[in-house]
Amino acid sequence: MSLQTKQFSSFSTVSSKGKSGFSTVSSKGKFSSVSSSGFSGASYYGIGPRFSWSPSIKQTPMPCGLHSGSHISSVNVNWNLLDPLNLGVDPTFCTVRKEEKEQIKSLNNRFASFINKVRHLEQQNKLLETKWNLLKQESPDDSQIEMMYEDYISRLHYQLDTLNEERSRLDGGLKDVMLQVEGCKEKFEDEINKKASLENEFVILKKDVDHALLVKTELDEEAEALNEKIYFLKTIYDQELTELEASIKNTSVTVQMDNSREINMEDIIADVKAQYEYVATKSREEAESWYKAKVNEMSKNASYYDNQLSTSKNELAELRRKITRIKNEIETVKGQQGNLDSDIKKAKAKGTEELEKAWKHIRSLEKNLNEKKKALACQVKDYQELMNCKMALDIEIATYKKLLEGEEFRIGHEYAVNIHPGTHTYKEVEIPQQKLLIKKIETHDKKTFSLN
Repeated sequence: MSLQTKQFSSFSTVSSKGKSGFSTVSSKGKFSSVSSSGFSGASYYGIGPRFSWSPSIKQTPMPCGLHSGSHISSVNVNWNLLDPLNLGVDPTFCTVRKEEKEQIKSLNNRFASFINKVRHLEQQNKLLETKWNLLKQESPDDSQIEMMYEDYISRLHYQLDTLNEERSRLDGGLKDVMLQVEGCKEKFEDEINKKASLENEFVILKKDVDHALLVKTELDEEAEALNEKIYFLKTIYDQELTELEASIKNTSVTVQMDNSREINMEDIIADVKAQYEYVATKSREEAESWYKAKVNEMSKNASYYDNQLSTSKNELAELRRKITRIKNEIETVKGQQGNLDSDIKKAKAKGTEELEKAWKHIRSLEKNLNEKKKALACQVKDYQELMNCKMALDIEIATYKKLLEGEEFRIGHEYAVNIHPGTHTYKEVEIPQQKLLIKKIETHDKKTFSLN
C-alpha cells in the first residue's frame, strides 16, 4: 500500500471578544490591528476588508496573545465602534469556506475508510494468525506425511534396486545363453563343414563306385567274352581232336621204314595225344585260374566298394540325423532365446514402467511438497505484508490523529487580541508557520524504504 507524504501548515489563531472591538489573525500568519477611532479586521484565511496603516502608529512585532505591559490596569471603551460598519466581503470567501468544508468531508471520509480498512486488516490478521496456529498444530502431521513419503520412496528405491539386480541377473543369463548359442553356432558351422567335406567325399566315392561299377561291367563283359572264347576254343580243340582221331583212324600210312629199326606209332600218337591234352588242360586251367582271379578280384573290389558305399550311406544318414538334431536344437535354442528376449524386453518394459511410475509419484510428491511450501511461504509473506500494511496504517492513523488534534487546537484558539490601556493601538504580529512532517516507512518484497 502506498502512502502520500503530505505537508501541512498549522494555523495558529487566538481570539478575544469584547465591547471595545476584536482582532483576527489571517491564514498568512499576520495580525491586523485597529486604532481607537476606527476598525480593522481580517477574516479567516485572509478574507475581508483591507485597511491602510497609519505612519504615525508605531508597529512593534510581538508574540500573539501577549500584551505590551505586564498586566491590564484599565480598559477604555470606544463607543464609535458600535456604529454600523461598511464591510466589504471578499467574493472568494464562500468558495474557500466550501472548499474547506469539502476538504474536511473528504478527509473525514478518507479517515473513515482507513478505519474500516484497518478493521478489515485486523480481521484478516486474526484469520491469518488462526491459520498460522493451525498450520503450526498441523506441522507434526506434515512431518508424519513426509516420513510416509520417505518410506514409500525408500520402498520404491528398494524395488528399483531389486529390478536392477534382476535385470543384471537376466543380463548374465542372456550372456550365458548367447555364449551357448555361439557355441551351438560354432558346432553347427563345424558340422556343416564336416557335412560339406563328407558330401565331397561321398561325391568322390560315388565317382569311384561308378567307375568301379563300370570296371565291373567291363570285366563282366570281358569275362563273358573270355568264357565264350574259352568255350569256342574248347569246342575247336574238341573238334580238332575228334577230326584228328578220325583222320588217324581212317588214314593208312605207308611208311617206308628201315627194317632195321621198328617204329611204334601207337606210342607216338599216345604221346602226342597226351601232350596235346596236357597243353589243352594247362591252357584251360590257366584261363580258368586267370578268370577266377579276375572274378575274385572284381568281386572283392565290388564288395569293398559296396562296403564303402554302405558305410558312406550310413555316415551320410548319421550326418543327416545329426544335422536334423542340431537344427532342432538350434530351433529350440532360438525359441528359448526368443522367449528370453521377450522376457527381458517385458522385464525391461515393466521395470521402466515401474521406474517411471515411481519417478512420477516422487515428482508429484515433491511438487505437492513444493506447492505446500510455496503456499506456506505465500501465507507468511501475505501475513508479513499485512503486518507491514497495518504498521503503515497505524503510523498514518497516528499522523492523522496528530493532524486532527492540531486542527482542533487551531480551531479552539482561532482569535487573539492584544489590548493596551489608554491608547487603543493594535499591532500586527508575525506568527511563524508551523510545518508538520509526515515520515512514511514502506515495505515491498521484504525491503524497507523511508520516504520524507
